[in-house]
Amino acid sequence: MYEDQAPRPTEDQIPLFVSKVTITNGPRWISFISHWSLWSVYIAHFAMNWSTYIIMQWLPTYMSSYLGANSHSLSFTAMPYVLNSLFCIVAGHFADNLVSHSWTVLTVRRLMTSIGLIGPAVFLIFFCAVDNLLFAVIFISISMGLSAFNSAGFLASHADIAPNHAGVTFAISNTLVSYLCEGQPS
Repeated sequence: MYEDQAPRPTEDQIPLFVSKVTITNGPRWISFISHWSLWSVYIAHFAMNWSTYIIMQWLPTYMSSYLGANSHSLSFTAMPYVLNSLFCIVAGHFADNLVSHSWTVLTVRRLMTSIGLIGPAVFLIFFCAVDNLLFAVIFISISMGLSAFNSAGFLASHADIAPNHAGVTFAISNTLVSYLCEGQPS
């Protein structure tokens, strides 16, 4: 271990709000569908993806039809995704910093999920209220940036709830959400 790294907490030191999914003889698929903790993750995942898909599909049309953006101005529709990528890095470091300062993992996950779902909702309301292209791009970019906090929130909870099957639970979550948001996998 390097001197500048804090010791990792043991499983007993990480209080989780629910029991973990434990499967002894191979996966029991019904556990991945019936576990209430996973449903909270699935619902949060749906809320995040629904707004992301709407923005991804309608932002250029909205900007050109309602805000009068020309083809050059439409290149600014990339800004929300650039900001999302940058905020994702910031959110991860922020969450790690909170955990290293004695915040519980559960509290950090809840905080990051709250920022990642409520923050974008607020800035989407601001986005709808403006008729200026510059402010619209700023508000939608902040909205997408704050959405990245979900990466340190519920998206990381798969490893907390089902540590041995996090990949499977994420695949189920992503499949459910994709079908619900678009009617087909994306």
